[in-house]
Amino acid sequence: MEGYNDYYQTGESAASSGLPFWVWIIAGTILLLLAYLIFKKIRHTVLYKNQLRLTRDWVMYRVSVPRELHATEDDQRKNFQEMLAVVEPFYANLNSIFKNAIDKKISGQDHVSLELIAKEGMIYFYVGCSRRISDTVVKNLHAQYPHAEILEDKEFSIFPNKPLQVEIINLGLIKRYFFPIKTYKNLEEDPLNAITNSLSRLQPDESLGIQLLLRPTSGMWRVSVERTAFDVQHGKSRISHSNNLLVRASESFFNFVGSSNTAMTGKEQHNEFYNPNNPHKMTPMQESQIKLLGEKAAKLGFECQVRLVSVAETSQKARQNLDNIASA
Repeated sequence: MEGYNDYYQTGESAASSGLPFWVWIIAGTILLLLAYLIFKKIRHTVLYKNQLRLTRDWVMYRVSVPRELHATEDDQRKNFQEMLAVVEPFYANLNSIFKNAIDKKISGQDHVSLELIAKEGMIYFYVGCSRRISDTVVKNLHAQYPHAEILEDKEFSIFPNKPLQVEIINLGLIKRYFFPIKTYKNLEEDPLNAITNSLSRLQPDESLGIQLLLRPTSGMWRVSVERTAFDVQHGKSRISHSNNLLVRASESFFNFVGSSNTAMTGKEQHNEFYNPNNPHKMTPMQESQIKLLGEKAAKLGFECQVRLVSVAETSQKARQNLDNIASA
């Protein structure tokens, strides 16, 4: 009789709730996922419209740096790393256009366009931005290049009047964004030489543009860098280089299984290797990785997009020009 009452009460409870609890968990998860997707769709639409609005008030500046006197003698005493280091404060100062307002979380931050244009047998450098932040951008340029000539170009375009074929590609990172990338400090040769050599092979009726779009971000991206450094320091070498979500999820699972196995069989290892000041004996490669991650976390971060645009008589020729620049 007591068992019957328990069964009856359980059935009554299930009937009163209507559905098992796991159904409610699944339904809540689906609702949260739908809300997140709707938010991303709305944010994407607002961001797209805001960027279009910025282009209506867009201004392009052509930057020309005069050849200094005794440039040959200066070049003998100064390597290209020192010459490129001059522009690094310019990028750092661009962080001043970052706004922490709530509306910027949806509409997006103001962005700046840095472009290298080859047309009509000449190579030009351009800087583009919204007119409302143009004073800040121009002042930052003059601060690093006081002798530069910065002029507004109202007829800026690499597309000629006659119809030609246009090819566009976007460049992306092979590894995830928080991994260090090779900068000018680690290069043995000036990368601009290879790019300008490829641009010099263009025909007079061909044009090509290299565009770098960037906008400042908050410092939240450093959390992933610090977490990665922590994982390397504690011997978790299975750190995904891929941008694929499934690959990252599977490697996180194997990391968890590996750490659990180490915890279960860790008594012998604890007695032999444990050191409270050095929980994991790192290899020289891991020490180098942590050092590079620390150097990256000390820098300011930008959301960046690199585009290559080629204009030529045929689509095959335009694509070939893009491949040459991408390989350079």
